[in-house]
Parts: sequence; structure tokens; C-alpha cells
Amino acid sequence: MDKLETAKTLDTKLAHLYDGHWKHYPEYTDGKRSAAELALVTLLFRNGFTEHDVLIIMPTAKIGKWNERKDEGYRDRTIQRAHI
Repeated sequence: MDKLETAKTLDTKLAHLYDGHWKHYPEYTDGKRSAAELALVTLLFRNGFTEHDVLIIMPTAKIGKWNERKDEGYRDRTIQRAHI
């Protein structure tokens, strides 16, 4: 996770979202955790992380919906939308 720590140091928005401070960004989240997770996954991809990396990182993110949703469809849709 050294790559994640480096990315968090360089990208404060990524750091805040990862650490669960998604309400600081209403322009990206619309007050919804799913939108916050989409923003975080998008930032991860923009910072050079792979889909494999995202699948490892997201369960440790503090937003929480990723872990609450047990269906793979939510995760797959989030990843697909982040690639657009």
C-alpha cells in the first residue's frame, strides 16, 4: 500500500475520500456514499491504479458502502462508470 500512501500525499481529495470525509465534497457526491465511492475509484484510476488495485483498496476505504453491498454488481458498475 505504499503506492496508496504516496497517492494520498499527492492528492488530498483522494486522501479525504479514502479516509471517509466525503461530505467535504458535495459537488462530487450529491450527499450519497455511492457517488463518493465512484469519485474515489475514479481518482484511483487517474492516479495509476489498476482494477486489481481498486478491488484491494476499496474494502479498506472508510466510506463503507463498498463493504455493505454484497452483490458484485455494485462494485462492477462503480468500476465501469469510473473508467468512463
